[in-house]
Amino acid sequence: GYSEYLHPLGENHLLSIGKDTNIENGTTWYLGVQLSLFDITDFANPKLLHKELIGVRGTESEALQNHKAFTFWKEKNLLALPIALCEYTKPPALARDFGAMTFIGLYGYRVSLEKGFEPLGRIPTVSNTVNPFPGLPIFYETWMRGLFIGDVVFAVQPDSVSSARIDDISGTVTRITIDN
Repeated sequence: GYSEYLHPLGENHLLSIGKDTNIENGTTWYLGVQLSLFDITDFANPKLLHKELIGVRGTESEALQNHKAFTFWKEKNLLALPIALCEYTKPPALARDFGAMTFIGLYGYRVSLEKGFEPLGRIPTVSNTVNPFPGLPIFYETWMRGLFIGDVVFAVQPDSVSSARIDDISGTVTRITIDN
C-alpha cells in the first residue's frame, strides 16, 4: 500500500492514511483505504507496526485528499475519519473490481502502539448508499468532519450533525438536520 497523509504520533511514530494495493499481471491497482502505524526510530528504515484495511476497491475517504478530514485526539488516542465504504456482495472476478457502496459516514478508532487500530464503531450520515455511478469510485458531494468533545464523537456536515457516545459509537446515534 501507500500513504497519502502522515500524522506525527510522538517523536518516533507516524500514523497514516492511504490505500491498500494489489499487483495483477504487472499492474498495481489501488484498493480500499489503509490506516498504518509506523516506527520511524530509524528514519532510514521505517517499520510498519500495524495496519487496518477498510473496504475494497471503490472505498474512499475525504481524508485522503484533505488532512482537515483526519481527526486525531492525541490525549485520548482517538481517530475519526469519513468513509464511503464499498464491499463485495459476491466474489469479484478480478482483484481490481469495484465493490458495491454499503455505507457512508464516520469511522471511529482507538489507536495505540501496542494494539494498533481498535474499531469503536461508525456513525452513518447517509441512508441511501447507492453509488450513482456503478463501477466508478465515489466522489463526495459535501465535506464531513469528526469532532470529539468529552465522551461524545460528532459527525459534522453542512446540513447535519450526528453524534454518539465514544464507548457506543454504533449504538444510539442522534442526528440534527440544519435547514438553510
